[in-house]
Amino acid sequence: MMQFFISSVVTMWTYAMAMTSPAGREAQDDVRLVDRINLFSRLGEDEKDKLESTLKLERYARNKFIFHEDDPAQRFYYVLEGFVSIQLEQRICFIAHTGDFLGLEGVFSDSCTHPFGAKAETKSRVISLSSAAFRNLLHGGNGEKKSQTAQLLEQLLIQAHRRLYDTYDLLRAQAGGSVSAVAHMLYRFIATGQYDVTARGWRIRERLSEEKMGEISKYSRSTIQRVLAQLEEDGIIDKSYRHITILDPERLRQLKYESARRTKT
Repeated sequence: MMQFFISSVVTMWTYAMAMTSPAGREAQDDVRLVDRINLFSRLGEDEKDKLESTLKLERYARNKFIFHEDDPAQRFYYVLEGFVSIQLEQRICFIAHTGDFLGLEGVFSDSCTHPFGAKAETKSRVISLSSAAFRNLLHGGNGEKKSQTAQLLEQLLIQAHRRLYDTYDLLRAQAGGSVSAVAHMLYRFIATGQYDVTARGWRIRERLSEEKMGEISKYSRSTIQRVLAQLEEDGIIDKSYRHITILDPERLRQLKYESARRTKT
């Protein structure tokens, strides 16, 4: 473990020194932003020219955040120089290096927020592009109709990203404790449309026993009982005959990210 840490530090220091040298910086500064991103290498010159005008070079000092958890996902980022840590609940999940992309959330949804934070671990430079401009590029901004293959690939990317986003969402909820985890589990039925609207609220179609909820959330039956009792007491849910009705879906959504107040495991 110590050898890995020392190796990582040496690599980061060597890279930082090389890229901050006059020769290293001048070599990059003579190249258009669009030409520094391999993803756009196959675009035609007309498309590159249009894209170049929308790109923005951003500089971040060490320990400065590029974006925080729950910030609106309005820009797509490419790491041009430095090391950027991806953090979930103040814990580093992985380190993004030169050539990595950040902020795909906004590319696939107008209302998405970042499920994680991104912080510059070294002095860093990133190229950013508005999510709307990137979507326009994907959709063929020149008015040409996309091929069926392009449409298929786009849908596959959207689904893959949605699953990844849901995984971050689940990890955040689990980090908050049992109340957050159970709230996340119940809200998923609402988010995916698995409910019927009744006079009292949103009634989850599936019969959810305490045992089954324990299997899904990885908590004991006694913990599930306490959490459900708390949610019912707070007027967020109603539980009867193994059917759960969500009375306050917005409060339930908020609880996904709140640390448990009274029930904590």
